[in-house]
Amino acid sequence: MTSASNSRGLSRRDVSKTLFSASALIGAAATGVSAQDATTATNQRLLSSPIETLSLDDLHKAAVAEGGDLLVYGGGDLPNGSAGSEKAFNTRFPGVKARILVDRSKYHGVRIDNQLAVGKLACDVAHILTIHSFDRWKADGHLLPYKPLGWQHVYSDFKDPDGAYTAIAIFAFSTVYNTAQVAEAEAPRDAPDFLDPKWK
Repeated sequence: MTSASNSRGLSRRDVSKTLFSASALIGAAATGVSAQDATTATNQRLLSSPIETLSLDDLHKAAVAEGGDLLVYGGGDLPNGSAGSEKAFNTRFPGVKARILVDRSKYHGVRIDNQLAVGKLACDVAHILTIHSFDRWKADGHLLPYKPLGWQHVYSDFKDPDGAYTAIAIFAFSTVYNTAQVAEAEAPRDAPDFLDPKWK
C-alpha cells in the first residue's frame, strides 16, 4: 500500500477499497492486495483488525481528501463486463475514480503474482474466483485485513476469520435438465450420473 495515510492509519487504497466494496459489491469487502512483504506485521494487523464503523459518506470524504484513483481487477469473461458497476461507483463517489479491469480470474491471479514478484503491484482491489490465491497471499503477508460494516453477519464459511478476504458473491452450480425430454425419476442427480452412456 502507499505510505500516505489518514488519521486512522488507513491509506488512500484502504479507504477506496472500502468504498468500492461496500457500494458496488453490495456491502461485502473485496480483497485488497498489498505489495508489502512483512508477514509478521501483516499478521498483527489481521489479528487486531476491527469491524468498520465509519459510514460510506465518511469513508468517501477521507478517500477524496487523500486523492488518487482506484484500480480494481475483476474476474469475468467480457473485457468491459463491469462497466455498470464502474459507472455507478464513479457517480455515487465523485472524486475517487474507479477503473475495473475485467479478465478471467486465473489470468488476474498470475498478473498479481508477477507484480508482487517485482514489487510493483498495480491493483488496489481484486475480486476473483481463485480462492486458493487469497489463502496463499494471506500466508505470504500480502493481504491487508478489512472487516466491512456488517462483517459479523457474513457466514463464517464465506470469509477469512481475520478479515483478509470476504466473499462478495456465492455461485451455485446444479444439474439442469429438460423436463420435456427426461422424466424426473430418470434425471441425473450427481456428477457420476452423467457418466451413463445414455446422456451422450
